[in-house]
Order: sequence, then structure tokens, then C-alpha cells
Amino acid sequence: MPRITELIGGPLGKHSNPGRINPGFFTIERVLVILTVVAALLAVASKNAYA
Repeated sequence: MPRITELIGGPLGKHSNPGRINPGFFTIERVLVILTVVAALLAVASKNAYA
């Protein structure tokens, strides 16, 4: 018996299958850390720009 998700929407695609593809260097955690650091640096730079 197929899973209910396959019955409704079809089989799981290759891009949404966890563990099957390698994300490379840019994992979700690394991207979030990079965005946080960039936002913090921009906040500090804009705060000091008008001093």
C-alpha cells in the first residue's frame, strides 16, 4: 500500500529527498550565521557612520 502522500501528490522528488543530495559548503546553518554576521556588521557600520 503506497503512503498517503504518494497517493495524493505523487512520489517524493529528488530535490526534496533528505540525505540524497549534498548541499556542499552552504548548509542552512552556515547561511544563517553568515546573514546574521552581515546584518550585525551593517548595523555597527551604520551606527558609527553618523557619529
